[in-house]
Amino acid sequence: YLSHVQQQEEQLLSHFLEHPELNDWFHLGESLSFKSRRQLQQYLSVVLEGVYDQAPLIKNELINRDKPSSQANSARKKLVTLMLSHAHIENLGFEQNKFPPEKSIYRALFKETGVHRKQNGVWSIVAPKANNYQMHKVWQGIDKFIDEQDKAVNLNALYQHLQQPPYGIKAGVLPLLFVAYYLANQRRLALYENGVFCPQMSLEHFEILLKRPDLFSVEVFAMEGVKANLFSHYLKKLLDKTPEDGSLLDIIKALARFIHSLPDYTQHTKNLDKQTLTVRDAFAKTQSPIQLLFEHLPKACGFSAFTEDELVAEKYPEEFMNALVSHLKQLKQAYPDLLMNFQQQLTHALKLEPTLSRAELRQYIQQHYQGLDKYNHERDGLQAFIKRLQNNKTNDEAWLESIAALLGKAPPNKWRAEHQAQAEYQLVQQCERLLELAKLHTHQLKIDPQSACDAMLLRLVGAEGDINQVVYVDNDSKPKVDSMLLDLKSSWKHQDRRLQLVALARMLKDLQEES
Repeated sequence: YLSHVQQQEEQLLSHFLEHPELNDWFHLGESLSFKSRRQLQQYLSVVLEGVYDQAPLIKNELINRDKPSSQANSARKKLVTLMLSHAHIENLGFEQNKFPPEKSIYRALFKETGVHRKQNGVWSIVAPKANNYQMHKVWQGIDKFIDEQDKAVNLNALYQHLQQPPYGIKAGVLPLLFVAYYLANQRRLALYENGVFCPQMSLEHFEILLKRPDLFSVEVFAMEGVKANLFSHYLKKLLDKTPEDGSLLDIIKALARFIHSLPDYTQHTKNLDKQTLTVRDAFAKTQSPIQLLFEHLPKACGFSAFTEDELVAEKYPEEFMNALVSHLKQLKQAYPDLLMNFQQQLTHALKLEPTLSRAELRQYIQQHYQGLDKYNHERDGLQAFIKRLQNNKTNDEAWLESIAALLGKAPPNKWRAEHQAQAEYQLVQQCERLLELAKLHTHQLKIDPQSACDAMLLRLVGAEGDINQVVYVDNDSKPKVDSMLLDLKSSWKHQDRRLQLVALARMLKDLQEES
């Protein structure tokens, strides 16, 4: 039914246009008469020019439509890629003698309008020049629409605004115009995807934006009063810049890069100062960069939020910045501290001097425990531990990380509390076994190779102290030992295994005391 009505509507409109002389026409209350279709079209053009008096002149039918073809969409995507990567190159790096669809779109939208031009000796995407295909009026319209809002503007709302009079821009053009506008103004704009601030817009972000503008919103950074004062402190303390050569986005990007560069361990550990944890978590919980910088970070550091109507002492921003920088340093130091703590535990477990540097510790271990893995069967992980101690990583930090990764069952930069506990426990266990193996190996070296004698280390840990005894067994004694063992097994074979172990422990203790 709907299609039938639409068909009738199209037929009626076609009839009006084909035979205007058969109808009465009015515009703004004034009666008009048209003797031909051409006369009507000329008048309609004049009317539309008045209604859409700020519409840009776009000489490209491929993209200048509400429903672009698949070819146009593909060209649009390729053009955005070049805008991100080649904006500093004349003509975006297009080859002079080749004319792909994206090149014709570029020339119509950005080259002829002056959006992409050489300015101060550098090619870049900038605001268009006045009276140049009226693109500057669109730019001003976007500025005004965004500036008038007191919150982030959804791109669909912006697009709808630009499709209405006085602009009348086609849907196929809008995403490209916005990408250019954003790139030209990115130092003062915040872009959000699903309400989450995007400090670094990648090609993947823009590819989604081309298809789903409804997922994105844009907001202007406003700097006045108290915020401007704190903004200056942010720039000076974090970037060593002034408001003249730095922007709020510079701060946001620097902080975002810093937080994203922190190891996974630092992102999740609880082994930090309470305020430092609050500062770290503020980055993950805050969606608005304005709220992050002027509300959540000050509160995380124990200060009040910076608001427009709040009177703040001159020293307040300086005190806050000092506190923030201190917490950021703690976050940066968290992972090195974890490795240093592990190094100290390794040194202690091997009963070495605590003053040894990492390089000295590595050198000592590799000299004293080299080759011991050959004397241990891989049942309790000791062989793998010895091999990690001897690994040939290029630097001492990688060497230590390799050992920690083995014991914690995960790379230390990804540790959670359970990994750290596992590594610390295994470190003590394996170092004890290593020291015992080293002691046994030392005794074994003292034995005459021609004697066919084996050395064994017996160890008993009890409340009254530890018993460590190295015993030797030669080939002549082995038959007698085997006979004694058979007698013991025969007399104990019906006893509980726990009692057998207790009896063996008591026997070892008594023999040690008698000797």
